[in-house]
Amino acid sequence: MIVDNQPYRAIYDTSEPLILKDLQPGTHTIRAFASRPWHESFKNEGAYAQTTFHVFTKTPDNNPDPKQPLLTYSRPEGSYGAEPIMLDFYLSNAPLHLIAKQDEADEILDWQVRCTVNGESFIVDRWEPIYLKGLKPGKTWVQLELLDETGKPYPNVFNNTARLIDYQPGGTDTLSKLMRNEISVAEVRSIIDQTYVYVPEPVEPAPVLEPATASPPDLLEPTLEPVLPGTLPTPTPEVIPPELLAPIVEQPSPEQPLPEKPVLPPSQPSALEKLPEPAIAPSLLKTPTEEQGEEKTEEEIEEKVKEQLPEAVEKF
Repeated sequence: MIVDNQPYRAIYDTSEPLILKDLQPGTHTIRAFASRPWHESFKNEGAYAQTTFHVFTKTPDNNPDPKQPLLTYSRPEGSYGAEPIMLDFYLSNAPLHLIAKQDEADEILDWQVRCTVNGESFIVDRWEPIYLKGLKPGKTWVQLELLDETGKPYPNVFNNTARLIDYQPGGTDTLSKLMRNEISVAEVRSIIDQTYVYVPEPVEPAPVLEPATASPPDLLEPTLEPVLPGTLPTPTPEVIPPELLAPIVEQPSPEQPLPEKPVLPPSQPSALEKLPEPAIAPSLLKTPTEEQGEEKTEEEIEEKVKEQLPEAVEKF
């Protein structure tokens, strides 16, 4: 919650009423917006509220125009003990950034924020938090200004705000430890709940392992031992007696002439020896005188012999 343009006041319980003290006569404005535990503002619709009231009488101060864009300074604020330091703000009634950029000739003026840190300025054109690094220890002043796309200030109160912060490295507060990754997730709860007290969980002692009872040898499972290279036994070649070896038939080389006829082993008779002797009719063996002067030519005798020979001889 921000009264006029004073530094914000963090509210953790909305069920209790807020009491504003020492307000001067005149016009005053209250602005409030939802933020995350690390003070980053929510930027969705419905996260911001604003109201203006008067004490005794109206004055021109602290009375923003509800029809003009309005910048609400959020962070940095107060003291810091670690970097980076978040810079954040909230925008009201500002034109949509994407629509304003579509056509430079339209009447919709885009917005931009000029940020100045100890006299050095840079432009921010996105509505998102940025983080500052490289600050020197001690006092640092930060200024935020809402400008249009031409670089001119938007005419509204609170659109030009400056704050003084104190940066001292090595801070022991929760946020500083969080930025340095020195605390656990449980300890971070103190940022959300101011009454939360972190109690470290008790460390359980390590369990004592009992010695395993020896199992009978027949119940033990076999274990495979790794075999190291070079430890395997060298295989011994098997010696076969000469009498069990098959005879080696030497093949003739191309230079040696092949034998004219194959020589068969004596244990294997030739096919001609196995064939039965042909039975030739006695009439075919008669001489011409026995055939009563009837002469037979050699072709006729050969035909008669073939008719009486077995088929196996014919095929052979």
